[in-house]
Amino acid sequence: MPALNAAFRHTDVPRFLLWVPLVASSLTIWILVVLRIAPHIYMALLTLVVLFDLLALFGPRRWQAGLFVAAPPVYAGVLLLAWINALYVLPTHPTTPMTRTTVELFMTVIYVSGFLRYAPGQAVRRAGAFLGLLLATLLPYSLQTYRAGNAVDSLFLPFVLLFTHSALIAVLWSFSQAREQLVQAQAREAALSELAHRDPLTGLHNRRALDDDLEKAGPRPLLAVIDIDGLKAVNDAQGHQAGDDLLRHFAAGFVQAAAQGDRVYRLGGDEFALLLGQAGPEAARRLVEHVTARVRAIYPEAGASVGAVHRHPHEPVAAWFTRADRAMYAHKAQGQPDRPPPEG
Repeated sequence: MPALNAAFRHTDVPRFLLWVPLVASSLTIWILVVLRIAPHIYMALLTLVVLFDLLALFGPRRWQAGLFVAAPPVYAGVLLLAWINALYVLPTHPTTPMTRTTVELFMTVIYVSGFLRYAPGQAVRRAGAFLGLLLATLLPYSLQTYRAGNAVDSLFLPFVLLFTHSALIAVLWSFSQAREQLVQAQAREAALSELAHRDPLTGLHNRRALDDDLEKAGPRPLLAVIDIDGLKAVNDAQGHQAGDDLLRHFAAGFVQAAAQGDRVYRLGGDEFALLLGQAGPEAARRLVEHVTARVRAIYPEAGASVGAVHRHPHEPVAAWFTRADRAMYAHKAQGQPDRPPPEG
């Protein structure tokens, strides 16, 4: 059962629904040919469905998207034509009872396809319009059979069609609404999570995001903790807007200098962090020096101290971060930011 559930979750349901009419129409054609009771109009409609599905499933890719969207109205048109022929063109043909039953059953596929492709409100309108067309085409037949003395068929069929299919449409609408609300709730949750993991000043990931990423870090990653020097001097001399601008310049510089797959964080205040996959402490020092040199061209007071350490096997995240932080303070204590940071 778990394997079946997993397979269903990974099934492309809208694409699967293209196979249903394809297989059903192909089998019906084969049965009609074998029994030699194949009316030309039914064979033409069945062949149209088979060709449409083959193109939608296996045709040129530039066609598939459009055919996929057009599938519900195409199926609806075919079923409506088959319905009209069964009621008025071939009412006494041996295949007519089967055709009527097929239309009533395969309407459910049309409804499901519509609710998978369209928003709930639009899907309800389309399904209701199709059901209304079938009932409208059925009314002359019901009146005719009532006058012929078959009151059961004339009254029973329209009411069964109306109530059973209206109930199905209502259930599909309810499920579709619930699905849409779930998707919206998941999107809101993802957006709130992203906001909770972002620093509003620089747009970088924040301390919470760093803690999450450190827990998932691979083997021997390098954690670099960076403290920006000179921020207070810039704030005092030029104001806090200039200090914010200084931090944004450092943030942009770290992002540009980091390699693909590396991540940059602002921990708060004047502290940043880098999580580097392949680099060593010396590479982290060069990266920070390069960014600092660019920022100094705008703010000469700027500087940076950095401590970069690899994670020891089975080392707790808190201990790893503490070693990087201590290495950064040791570098700051040297008073010479151009010297290599000590490895903790």
